[in-house]
Order: sequence, then structure tokens, then C-alpha cells
Amino acid sequence: MEEAKVFLKKVLKEFKENDEKIGKNLLKAYREFKRSSRTLGKCPKCGGDLVIIRSKKTKLLFVGCSNYPKCKNAYPLPRGARIEKTGKICEYCNTPIIRIKRKGRRTFSMCLDPNCKSKENWGKKKDYSNSKTSKSS
Repeated sequence: MEEAKVFLKKVLKEFKENDEKIGKNLLKAYREFKRSSRTLGKCPKCGGDLVIIRSKKTKLLFVGCSNYPKCKNAYPLPRGARIEKTGKICEYCNTPIIRIKRKGRRTFSMCLDPNCKSKENWGKKKDYSNSKTSKSS
């Protein structure tokens, strides 16, 4: 019985010594994960990272460059949606393409830049008047 107590004390002492190291490593890994999940890609203007930021004034999310004082490149994000990075780059403006998920709606992908050529036809109704819908005999 005495032998078991000595063994348990030894194990608990080793655990307490490593407890702080384990906690620091877990915190470091968690912060790295959060940072990588907020990073969407590279800034097309300066090469810095484009990260999701919450505005202190409006509390809304937007995308800004990590080299902020030097580079003021920023893009708005849609409200009420979950944003995911795709790892793809827009062929027109070289900004990252993100995936937008809204509750009860279809998921879609879009370029971050609101003035991109890829969005020229957004919101416009398609003209089906020229299409052939009747069957020919």
C-alpha cells in the first residue's frame, strides 16, 4: 500500500510540472488555429495576409490587410452569413474567392472585391425570350 502512495505522488508531481507546459502548448495551438481560420489569402496590393476583422465601431466583419498602417486594402463582407475560405483566387482581380453560407439558403462562392468583373451580371435577370422552348415537328 505504501508503495502505491509513493508511486502516485511521483506521477502527480510529474503531471503538475508538465501541466503548465501542456497548457501553454494548447493555448499556442488554439491561437494558431484561430489565426489560420481568419486568414483568407494574400493581399493583391502588398502581399500581406487578408484577414477577417471585426470593426470596433460598428461590430461588423470585414476583410483587411495585415499590413494595415502601410496598406489600407479592405473589403466588405455580407452580413448574417458564415464565411469560409476556398483557397481559390479570382482570375480577374487576383483576390481570394470565399464561400458564403446562409441559413436556409443555397451556398455560393464569390470574389471579395465588390467591383470585380466577375460580378457584372449579378442581380440581372436572364433573358429567355430568344431561347427555343417549343418543340419542332
